[in-house]
Amino acid sequence: MFGNLFAGKVGPRAVQLAAKALRDLPAMLQPFPFDPDEVALRAVNYIEAKNALLFAGKQGKMPTATATAALSLAGILLETDNEQTLTCQPMACLALGNILLDCSNNPHKHNFYGVDVQMLTVAEKGYMAYMARTEPKRDAILGGLR
Repeated sequence: MFGNLFAGKVGPRAVQLAAKALRDLPAMLQPFPFDPDEVALRAVNYIEAKNALLFAGKQGKMPTATATAALSLAGILLETDNEQTLTCQPMACLALGNILLDCSNNPHKHNFYGVDVQMLTVAEKGYMAYMARTEPKRDAILGGLR
């Protein structure tokens, strides 16, 4: 899924944020069947490589690390044919949800502008698409609790 590594300027901070969002999930979900740092690195690098001009600063102001981390985690949720990626999707979904919630509840601590809002909107759509796609599985597990 994640392609070649790409060393962007936003990347290191976005990788840290995405990995932290994964590691901050409740202890009951850990240990993970994957390395959060590697998953975050590969996801951010993939997003940066797919949008090289944007992350090279050639299309105006570069996106924030928070928006980049969110879009990177959303990219994990949209992958459907890679077994390794499918393994980390539930945790990526929770981590992305936490980032999106923080962005929504604390806009004052983020300095978002046009491209960030666009990236966060795409990330939110990816989150919602994943939730809709996995709803039957959740209902099968939780349906008896209603």
